[in-house]
Amino acid sequence: MEKITGYTPGPWAAYWDDNDYWFITAADCPRPYIAATTTNAAASEANARLIALAPTLYEENTRLQSENERLREVLEKIANPDRSQFNGPHELIGGLIETAKIALG
Repeated sequence: MEKITGYTPGPWAAYWDDNDYWFITAADCPRPYIAATTTNAAASEANARLIALAPTLYEENTRLQSENERLREVLEKIANPDRSQFNGPHELIGGLIETAKIALG
């Protein structure tokens, strides 16, 4: 996923203005709103709330990608251990278990 920069930082919020618009706003937004939906349909509210979650979802996605990479590196160590570091299968298994425990934090 490409890194996205330059967007209005969150949190964002969605609100109904009684004129058939859902507005998505942010405290640091230079304009009165970031986006708006133009109907009172249930899907319009759902869309507005989903758009309002965009910064949070992006940040969480970025965090999860980083965590995924870290766990892949640990799994690589477990799947392909340096057997020269261990004296026998019991020590090898113990070392792999320790590697997994460290990964789990």
